[in-house]
This record gives sequence, C-alpha cells and structure tokens, in this order.
Amino acid sequence: MTPNDPSSSIEQLADAAISGDEDTVRRRLATDSSLARQYTEDGWTTLHLAATPGMRSKWD
Repeated sequence: MTPNDPSSSIEQLADAAISGDEDTVRRRLATDSSLARQYTEDGWTTLHLAATPGMRSKWD
C-alpha cells in the first residue's frame, strides 16, 4: 500500500475506528464520505470494526 493508494485510506480509517480515534474517523469521513461504504482488505466496513465487542466501549 502506498499513500496514494485508495485502499490505504480505508485501512487508515479502519485503524482509527479500531483504536477509538473519533477525531480521525470524523475527519476522514468528512473528507471522503464514500469511505463509510468501502471494505477493508479483510472484508470489514469501519462500522463493523467500531461495533465489534471490545471496541464499543471506546465509543461510549
């Protein structure tokens, strides 16, 4: 993955969602709302990742 690779954006958004980095998630989605409908290399959306057990507590 390179910085200009479109898949890097979804992976960066996914990393932010997993870690509970709300500012980065909001900023990336404000810049490119289509990321909300994209899938990571593992087949997950960022909503899936943010809602997995153990991650929800970071968003409460």
